[in-house]
Amino acid sequence: MEKMERTKREDYIDELSDKLKSWDKELEKLEDDIDDQFDELEDKYRKKVSDLDNLRSKMQDKLNKLKDSGEKALDPLKDDLNKLLKDSKKGLRSIREELFEK
Repeated sequence: MEKMERTKREDYIDELSDKLKSWDKELEKLEDDIDDQFDELEDKYRKKVSDLDNLRSKMQDKLNKLKDSGEKALDPLKDDLNKLLKDSKKGLRSIREELFEK
C-alpha cells in the first residue's frame, strides 16, 4: 500500500484547524473568567448597596424617633442622623467612583 503524500493545502488546513480549536478553548476560558469576575463584582456591589440600604433604614428609624420625641432628644438624634447621612453619602460616592469614574 502506498502512502499518499499530503499537499501543502491539506497541511495548512490541518494546522489552521488546530489553531482554531485552540482559539475556541481560549475564548471559552475567557468567557468563564469574565463570568466569574462579573459574579464577584455583582456580589461585592450588591453587598455595598445593601449596606447603604441598612444605613437608610437606620436614618428613617432615627427620624421617626425624632418626630415622636420632645426637644431634648433633638441633639443626640441629630448627631446620629448627621453621622448616618455622612456615612451614606460617603458610601454612595465610593460606589459611583469605583464603577463609573475609572
